Amino acid sequence: PLSLIAARAGGLSDSRLEEIQHANPDRNMLFIIQRIELLSKAHGVLQDLDIIVSINGKLMLHIDDLNVQYTHDALDLVILRNRSEMHLRVETTAYDGGVNKLVFWSGAIFQAPYMALRQQSSNAPSGVYCTDVASGSPADQYELMASYWITHINGVVTPDLASFEQAVRQCPDRTYARVRIVSFDLEPAVLTVKTCYHYWPTSTLTKDASTESGWRSSNEN
Repeated sequence: PLSLIAARAGGLSDSRLEEIQHANPDRNMLFIIQRIELLSKAHGVLQDLDIIVSINGKLMLHIDDLNVQYTHDALDLVILRNRSEMHLRVETTAYDGGVNKLVFWSGAIFQAPYMALRQQSSNAPSGVYCTDVASGSPADQYELMASYWITHINGVVTPDLASFEQAVRQCPDRTYARVRIVSFDLEPAVLTVKTCYHYWPTSTLTKDASTESGWRSSNEN
């Protein structure tokens, strides 16, 4: 929540101030955006520190007023930015259901960026994120670490998990693969990882409601 005094300093007009005070005299505050989730449709439209004035023509005076996002494909917002009111149409983003697929390669686990990561990160260099590395694995030996984004395999761009899986399945056994990464601190680097499919095969886990466990495994090199 943001006090009306702070909102006035951010450019809230006298007419808006009077409108808000008349609508809810007991709760004189607005709401400010702290962070925009990466890869959402709002990213690039809304900005951090935007002050929300209204949603679909209704003043936003309570956090519950945001619940309208669950029943609309897009919202018409009035916001304060740089001391000026702006009218924006923002498409809503459907919840993706969480982790839907994991790719295991050379002892490391890769997945699409999960919600908490998208909310914490300021930039997404790729749609492929390393979440864990097994001790003693080729990935561990060649310093491929958890929290790395993967952007290329052997020069092939890997913008998403499907392209990454396709690229690593083209890497022959007992050969060196060039892995271009970006660290969590957004520092780029290139690593080489020697594959060893006898002990560390490539495999996947895919969410599948038709199976007893809810997951379907695949183990092919």
